[in-house]
Amino acid sequence: RVKCLFVEKDLQAFQKLSEATSGIKELTVSAVHGEFENVIPEVMRYIGNAFALVFIDPTGWTGYDFSKIGILLTRPRCEVLVNFMFDHINRFIDHPDQIVQESIAPLFGGLGWQSKINSDIPREDAIVELFRDGLKSAGHFNHVLSATILKSTADRSHFHLVYGTRHPTGLEVFRNVEKKAMNEQKTVREDAKQKKRVSKSGQSELFRASELPSQPSETSVRECQFKMARKYAEQHLSRFQQVRFGILRNLLLERFSICAPEINQLFLKMQKEGVINIEGLKPPHRVPKPENLISLGT
Repeated sequence: RVKCLFVEKDLQAFQKLSEATSGIKELTVSAVHGEFENVIPEVMRYIGNAFALVFIDPTGWTGYDFSKIGILLTRPRCEVLVNFMFDHINRFIDHPDQIVQESIAPLFGGLGWQSKINSDIPREDAIVELFRDGLKSAGHFNHVLSATILKSTADRSHFHLVYGTRHPTGLEVFRNVEKKAMNEQKTVREDAKQKKRVSKSGQSELFRASELPSQPSETSVRECQFKMARKYAEQHLSRFQQVRFGILRNLLLERFSICAPEINQLFLKMQKEGVINIEGLKPPHRVPKPENLISLGT
């Protein structure tokens, strides 16, 4: 059985939500009027002992203070998906108003969070990483990863979908779905950009957006993920000498937007180049198994 519970604080929106869900018969649907943070006990009673996927979809950055909703996220049978509205947050993240700063701080562990930003990586990546770390700590999740959703006509982030899970299978499923979604995003963005160009120039274009070559930005982001994943793997092996493939694969899945089959191919390529050794990889096995030991080549 599937049960859904919607929480909405705006009265007018709640009334529309109640009307929209009242006719659903295929599954159990309920709606609660109130602030998400304040109705956690009611949400937990509704869930009971069932597995729960909590989807937090705010209009800004308030309403889901981890210190208040942590009791829900730490349930053993719980996963979470958060719409981290980066573009909106980024416009106010350095705002001089103290009230604004105090409203943003709970997302990153309290005031003074700026000092925790990792200066070794791009600022956006560091901010999202800090948010992921906070979510992992608040929910006691084993893995927290994210996918970037770009603006339709601009080459910058709109928001990040951040996912927390306790099971390694969740890593693989999320990255597989992300890859399919990114292909769809590419098509949608190309169409949107073409419509914008046509609207601005007043002239139609000879080819449809789907028939044009991919934009460099789309390809470079993908290539960058592979390069960073490879660099991270080499650094990790340099530090720990020998690591089980399953452990290293999960680390890469959590940190980079590449899926499990692509990681398999990456490691096979690195072995062929002599960069790493994969112990125990013998026919008929064509890809590394979780128990195979990985070490740097000599």
